[in-house]
Amino acid sequence: MAEERPIAAAVSCLHDELMRWPATVVARKALIARLNGVRLACMEDAAFLALLGALQLEDDDIEQALIWLERSLLLDSDNLSAQADFVIAMFRRGEPGPAMALALAWADRDDVPVPLRGRLSQVLARRAGLLARSVTAVAVGWSHQADVALLYGHENNLDRSPQLSELTLTVPDGSIVLPVVSAPRQGRAWLATAAYQFAWSSGQRLALRGGLSASARRSSRQGSTDWEQQQAALGGTFQAAGLRWSLDHQAIWVGGPLGDPFHQARTVLMAEWATGTCRLRASYDDEQRRQSRRRDLDAQYQGGVAGLQCALYDSRIGLGMSLRGGRDSPRTPDRPGGDQQVSALGLRGVVLLAASWRLELNLRQTLSRDSAGYSALLENNAVRWLRLSQATAELTIPLNRYTAFVETGGNGQTGSTLELLIQIQAARQRSNLPLFVYRADSAYTGLRWTW
Repeated sequence: MAEERPIAAAVSCLHDELMRWPATVVARKALIARLNGVRLACMEDAAFLALLGALQLEDDDIEQALIWLERSLLLDSDNLSAQADFVIAMFRRGEPGPAMALALAWADRDDVPVPLRGRLSQVLARRAGLLARSVTAVAVGWSHQADVALLYGHENNLDRSPQLSELTLTVPDGSIVLPVVSAPRQGRAWLATAAYQFAWSSGQRLALRGGLSASARRSSRQGSTDWEQQQAALGGTFQAAGLRWSLDHQAIWVGGPLGDPFHQARTVLMAEWATGTCRLRASYDDEQRRQSRRRDLDAQYQGGVAGLQCALYDSRIGLGMSLRGGRDSPRTPDRPGGDQQVSALGLRGVVLLAASWRLELNLRQTLSRDSAGYSALLENNAVRWLRLSQATAELTIPLNRYTAFVETGGNGQTGSTLELLIQIQAARQRSNLPLFVYRADSAYTGLRWTW
């Protein structure tokens, strides 16, 4: 960390007038040597030991840094700088739990200096993934992050098609059974994503953020199932009435040769508050969809979400739950089925494993029910219902245990990480209309680079 720090009080044992954090590697190593030379005489000086540990952390001597930082905290447990350095050292040794716990403990405190808050939140944001996103502490000023990922895998149903050999049509004179050939298309495919995110923060009270992303799937043998998606987002977070509020707007474009390209605009207003090691959330969603060709499928969704996210076992495990409910209304009366009631239950778990490995599990059940008969030719114009069950698992394995940090204008550090991803997904959709029943499983693996 090349930031300037006043350290005169921390080296009173040396009786000299060092006033600045060493600006070069040579100066840092020289200061470490001087401190080690008088260490035995300063073993009861908490500030001295905190300085020695911080310098050794900067020098990437993690084990020695932990020894002296821990002893410093035993002598003075209220030293915020030593707390931050200690948990960062634990994090870089592959134990992220203490850093997550400290970040949550600091989230609602207003006496933590901004540089300390920024150092901790930057490290978590780079390496701890989604668990760290619940932490409200961010560095003051501008920050940004970019990532690209390339995955290769296999899907047994690239186009989410039903498995049908016949279809029964209901007509006034009875039923007609038609032979059909509807088989899922399976094959290998590439998944590519790229994203850029930026944020500005004034500290705890106000933060603005935005981002751009693009993703695509390509299959050499089933090219008609290819798709691409672009997304732009802009939003902000602010504190008011004892709550943390956020307002976000997203614009999404989805296209591909098999389906009708569409544009989606989504606005979300969310309130969030902390209780113990958990955070409660409530939000209102407004979503507008516009099709390129099938204008009878244009629709608006309005609904609400209630959620809970908790950190357990020294923040090594994160658990989340969300309940969603709303109505999807067509823009014209021509859409089959009319209005649609939508409800969903989501469960999420994140486990931080040894060596900074990270396992994320997601389960989601979505139930949709039309308000009117879907088609007079299907089950005598029965009102359609759909029940979609999805399960996903993602294992993230860091390939570079040490991240080379670089200076970012005094607002913290950033670096690059290379990770191996393994993703597995299973989806089942059930319905009272066989035309909408399908099963789809996929497995992908590849690399993600974040900087």
